[in-house]
Amino acid sequence: SAIQPQVSWGTSPEMVVGVEGAVPDPAKEEDPIKREGIVRALKYMGLQPNQKITDIKLDRVFI
Repeated sequence: SAIQPQVSWGTSPEMVVGVEGAVPDPAKEEDPIKREGIVRALKYMGLQPNQKITDIKLDRVFI
């Protein structure tokens, strides 16, 4: 199976999802520490839970 290209939605290298995916919903994260990290990253990045990656307007790209 092929792996989709990955993009970061957050502030940590582990906060990635496939280009056809969506930003995670922190309410679905069982680990309270990870959940708080997701909440903080979403706020910092100005994103909403379950927002499609393809709906996010890019203003900066880091390679």
